[in-house]
Amino acid sequence: MKTELKHEMFQLLKTAYPGASRDIREQLINQAKRSLRERPIKDEKEREIAAYEEFNLLHWLSMIAPDCPLVAAELQSIEEQYPHFQPREHPDLNWEEGEVRVGSISPVAVEELLGKNPANWLEYLLTFKGEDWSGPTRDGLLQTVTEAVQREPKWGIVLAELLVGHKEWTSDLWQRILWGLTQARLTGERWTQVLKTADTDELVIAQEEALSDLLYQGSRQKEGAIPPNLLEKADRIALKVWESVKNLQAPDGGGHLSSAIYHAGGKLTLFWLQAMSEHLKRAEQRKRIPRPYKDRFEQIVSEESIAASFGRVILASQLGFLFGLDQNWALTHVLPLFDWNQNREQAAGAWDAWLVGGRLTASLIERLIPHYKVAFSYIPRHLEGQRHRLAEHAAGIAVFWLEDPLQEWIPSFLQATEDEDRSDFAAFIGTFLENMETDARQKLWQRWLKLYWENRNQSLPVPLGNDEFIRMIEWLPRLEFVSAEAIDLACQGPTPSVQRGMLFYRLKDSSLAEDEPDRTTKLLLHLTSVPDFEAYHCPDLEQITERLIRAEANSNVLRELCDRLAAIGCHNAAALASTISG
Repeated sequence: MKTELKHEMFQLLKTAYPGASRDIREQLINQAKRSLRERPIKDEKEREIAAYEEFNLLHWLSMIAPDCPLVAAELQSIEEQYPHFQPREHPDLNWEEGEVRVGSISPVAVEELLGKNPANWLEYLLTFKGEDWSGPTRDGLLQTVTEAVQREPKWGIVLAELLVGHKEWTSDLWQRILWGLTQARLTGERWTQVLKTADTDELVIAQEEALSDLLYQGSRQKEGAIPPNLLEKADRIALKVWESVKNLQAPDGGGHLSSAIYHAGGKLTLFWLQAMSEHLKRAEQRKRIPRPYKDRFEQIVSEESIAASFGRVILASQLGFLFGLDQNWALTHVLPLFDWNQNREQAAGAWDAWLVGGRLTASLIERLIPHYKVAFSYIPRHLEGQRHRLAEHAAGIAVFWLEDPLQEWIPSFLQATEDEDRSDFAAFIGTFLENMETDARQKLWQRWLKLYWENRNQSLPVPLGNDEFIRMIEWLPRLEFVSAEAIDLACQGPTPSVQRGMLFYRLKDSSLAEDEPDRTTKLLLHLTSVPDFEAYHCPDLEQITERLIRAEANSNVLRELCDRLAAIGCHNAAALASTISG
């Protein structure tokens, strides 16, 4: 995001994001992630800077929409990878000076609320509606209530007890109170009070979604989570909430996993998974799924309800974790969810969740491979949003897990998918090469990657696509140990039509011009030989050509290349040709 527009863009998000639909929120987050992750990354430092920009944006979204589970899930993922990241006080600013306050306008300050007993505020908090768009709003008041509860949990607990006493079950204060409590790092004593208040039948019926948030968020806090000795009490409340939300409809739109994360049934499943994890940390026998959690999960798998359908999506996302605890149970109850032939809608949900958050292990891959092979055909047609991740999984399994993926795995993927998926597959192999040590890359090349390239040049087992071949050529800078034969393979393939992209930038940023000047010159001739080649690439091509001249590549081929650059429209082609000696 451009520095000069960052504040304005964040302010726009502040206004628009809280009222956006789940589908729009998901699209925005995914687009932001793609934009940040597709930037050229030269080293680990730049990778971490890009990751912090993503973290900073997510933190901003969590401030303006604290009840958004999509943001919470994304933040948790990035915090696990970079636990040292700390939020800025003002994420919308690159430089901070003085005090800045953003958000809807509240009629009262946090200090004013905390300065009086909640009983003195109750009627006002229940009845204040706000003024016109330029003045204090109810949303501003509710945000201030959340801040007050987070700062002084006892004040929030008293307010909650007052609402119970006055039978105000449907007030919008509940969601803000409960959210503030989950963010307040409660002590065990405070959690006892909160759960006692939450264990009210009328409240469960009226505020089932807010309570599912309370239980899930309360179970996953790094500090101030629900204490282990209270998890049984929390489980009883969760069961009550489950009964209330069994047939709670979900809003239209969004992917299966995002819908599950939003729905109370998905949140309760996440709560039980987190609670089980806490139980296992303290159990003598950790390699089992203990009761009552096994009962809860089996109910989710077998029950015909809306809540259970979302719960199954969450369980599918945790197949690796559950398989590690109890292989037989996971194979019996969770793996069948991935079977397209058994239940297509259920399989779509399971694969959507797995491709986003699943974690592979060697023993699990063997069980999943037959399901993956079926999924190769179904996902591009029935789960469009995850075909990119399917290609990532297919490439990752080929690179890291299988000794000879050319026997069945890669042919199955290439034959079942389309050009777009094969291009993604090649791109992910390039990403893995970029992050592997030289020794690992050499072994991969010898094991199967060289033969794979030879086969694709011959369109085996399916024709080689234009974009796929470009992604393969982008491997060259990471194949420096075999640069001669790798460049030869690139030149033996079809002539790709290179539109705007990163290919020549990557070649320019490599040492190919110095390592293999003659072959690299021929490669550039090969790549630029298509009609209507774009002059857009001239700056990169001219820089590479200048280095080839300094490296004393074959003078005749260099002059041919300079003639080609001139025909393309590169302004410095003649000047470069004049420097060629011999």
